[in-house]
Amino acid sequence: MIPTRAHRIRALLIAGLLLAGMGALGWRLYDLQVIRHQELSQAANRLRRVKLPALRGVILDCNQNILAHSIGVHTVVVDPQVVDEEDARLARAKRPSRKPELLQVLSDQLVLPRAEVWAKLNESGRYSVLKRNVSEETAQNLRETLKEKQLRGVLFEDGQMRFYPNGPLMSHVLGYMNMEQHGVDGVELMMQCDLQGQDGWRKIECDRRGREIVVFRNEDFPSRNGYSVVLTLDQAIQSIVEQVLDEAVQEYRPDSAVVIVMRPATGEILALANRPTFNPNSGDKRIENLKNPAISDLIEPGSTFKIVTVAAALDQRIVSLDDTVWCENGKFFYGGRYLNDHAPFGNLSVVNVLVHSSNIGAAKIALMLGNERMHKAMLNFGFGEKAFGDRPGERWPGEIRGIVHPLQSWSQVSITRVAMGHEVAVTPLQIANAMCAIANGGNLMRPQIIKRVVQENGTVVREFFPQVRRRVVDRKAAQEVNEALKQVVGKEGTASRAAVPGFEVAGKTGTAQKVVNGQYANDRFVASFSGYFPADDPELCIYVMFDHPKSREYSGGKIAAPVFHDIAVRVASYMNLKPSAEPSIAAGSSRDFARTTDGGIAR
Repeated sequence: MIPTRAHRIRALLIAGLLLAGMGALGWRLYDLQVIRHQELSQAANRLRRVKLPALRGVILDCNQNILAHSIGVHTVVVDPQVVDEEDARLARAKRPSRKPELLQVLSDQLVLPRAEVWAKLNESGRYSVLKRNVSEETAQNLRETLKEKQLRGVLFEDGQMRFYPNGPLMSHVLGYMNMEQHGVDGVELMMQCDLQGQDGWRKIECDRRGREIVVFRNEDFPSRNGYSVVLTLDQAIQSIVEQVLDEAVQEYRPDSAVVIVMRPATGEILALANRPTFNPNSGDKRIENLKNPAISDLIEPGSTFKIVTVAAALDQRIVSLDDTVWCENGKFFYGGRYLNDHAPFGNLSVVNVLVHSSNIGAAKIALMLGNERMHKAMLNFGFGEKAFGDRPGERWPGEIRGIVHPLQSWSQVSITRVAMGHEVAVTPLQIANAMCAIANGGNLMRPQIIKRVVQENGTVVREFFPQVRRRVVDRKAAQEVNEALKQVVGKEGTASRAAVPGFEVAGKTGTAQKVVNGQYANDRFVASFSGYFPADDPELCIYVMFDHPKSREYSGGKIAAPVFHDIAVRVASYMNLKPSAEPSIAAGSSRDFARTTDGGIAR
């Protein structure tokens, strides 16, 4: 049969189609093998770098009690796209949707409202967090249920959560964590670099379904857990302080309250408590409760500041303890203004200026010092500077300097006011530290909270030791002030309620009027007491402050001194301190013990 023209055309068409098909196939092979080789290779065997998170370090008290540690938790995540794809597959197979069953499992086991879970399952993205900080037990139970029921689309991310076993105890010292597990305030922020550790990583290869191909695991860089931080604080002493403080706050209803317990010889802080407080375990924290009043609140110290005036005058040998000061029978006119005492004192010895807390006596001693020496003494005792220091590595989060006005801004009467703790603004820690300087013989210490940093195996990374900032008065002057302060806590002094049976106590009361709208208010006070014991070999210094107590009594001698007593008695028993043979006062003091009037108010 002779091929016709039509046969030849059909043959050419078939040949053309075959060539076109082979060309398309060749191009496809070239595209897959050459052009998209890297992309498809990664899709088939993806190389991933997986983070190996470090566990945050532990915070311990001085007796190795755990104050803060991290626990493993999980974040439960849903991939709505996977859930929808599974529903589409079931629909094609004419089978019912399993989304309602997944909803029930997630809602029941994670204890979440069904409406909230349903909204997450129907989001448009590929990543929706159902719940954070899920315990290992809950996560494992959920995994098993999902596997048993063959429900897809739920992922688990490993993480950690900070836990404070004592709840609000020491909360202002410890600080707390934010959502990113970064320290906020206190030790958590101050020691962030030591506590956080160093994350590791691992390189893995995954198949097309995202599963690791273990035989191809090729690089590991292990994580290093955070170091442990040991504090100077003692959990038992802190518990005593907070229990006594809670009782006092309930009785006196102040705006705020502070108690600080320190070792005078070293500057170590054994307890620090504020009210109001907060629970670092709770996500619901009121902003006003997070502030640490011990280092960030400004107060006029009142008569506790008289120790600075008298100590400076004794150090300069301007007066001696037996020198007398004419106290004007309770009304002193100077610089065009009157300064009043709480009682009409005549001649008082320097000792009795402190014992009876005479404003006029303190003012006249300051006038003997003069403006420059009085101003220098205030700065030497640490007022107007941060107690912890202001250099990198020393700064404590939230601490402020306080206010000591420069000499050029002093009025004619300023020296008579600063002498008794007015026209100066300080933090409670500054007052406590100044009292420690008298107790230890004249050295101003740097307050210490961090004792050491250690590795998991117990190896010490860094250790911190007591630091003397400077000598503020000589030992003789400090001892003379000590003798006077012992009498302040005697039967005739303003702080008889601070006496501790079996021990000699030294200390000073303070009752300062608060400034409201630029004027000293007659119904708002800051009541305080700062003292130490045993007076001749001090083990502990305790500072107590109530800001605007709303009770019938408001003076430092009547409400702060008894709290000192209650704490001191219990802490002395806990520390097994040996009583002296001859206590300064025969009977124990309490809040019901009768006493004289405090003289910390300038009118």
